Amino acid sequence: MAAMAAQETSRPTEPLVSALARYMSDNDCMYTAISKKCGLSYGTVFNVSNGTQNPSYRIIKALHDGLGISYDEMFGEA
Repeated sequence: MAAMAAQETSRPTEPLVSALARYMSDNDCMYTAISKKCGLSYGTVFNVSNGTQNPSYRIIKALHDGLGISYDEMFGEA
């Protein structure tokens, strides 16, 4: 029963993963372009965009500053 409840709750990174996917689709770009724009490593961008790495404040700020994605959109407030 607990496993089922865990599957039903959303992960905190889901809004950020969705925002990055939308940005990549809307701007026809991939991980390399985002990593260069934001000053992050390719691996960091790849892992955060796939939800396998929880982003630190520094990563969130770099994505906000580099891509112009709002904090509200990253945290599901938009």
